Amino acid sequence: MLFRIRRSQLALAAAAAYLGVVGYLSVATLLGQVDELSGESPLGELTSPVSLLPYGLRRLGLLPSAAGAYTIAGVVQTVLIWLLVRGRRPAETLGHLADGYRRGRVALAVSLAYLLLVTAAAVFGIVAAAHEAGSFALIYWIPLALPLSLAASYLPGSLLPIGMIQAWVVWRIFRGGRVPR
Repeated sequence: MLFRIRRSQLALAAAAAYLGVVGYLSVATLLGQVDELSGESPLGELTSPVSLLPYGLRRLGLLPSAAGAYTIAGVVQTVLIWLLVRGRRPAETLGHLADGYRRGRVALAVSLAYLLLVTAAAVFGIVAAAHEAGSFALIYWIPLALPLSLAASYLPGSLLPIGMIQAWVVWRIFRGGRVPR
């Protein structure tokens, strides 16, 4: 079943899930449930790296309220996620993509499972931090995303990109060499 999914379907599902969480945090921010709007706020963390632009504009005093800017950053990032996952051949199935490599199907399953696990832990931590200041919910994300999770404290807004980079590395390591077609 996993290998029959088309890249365009996966891209649409990923973008819709991401936009749903951004929308939820945007509404919570606009309703005043989340006070702080910075690069390290839950909404800023989720919309990174695109959110670094409104954060910088707000620090310079060029933007009075960052809530709307973070929401726009979330929409822009949703489109970027959709374009990245969709790729150049959106009709291609994941099975067709994986069959081009020696251990492609196993590598694809492992990397997608890892990506889902790390992303779920990051989103859980971000949403928990939005509702409870000083939440330790991200403690579950740190061991999952080692070794790059150590850099997360120095790079605000790096939770999701770190998970995506490591899932890509897992795919590259486990897929093996190309199979001649």
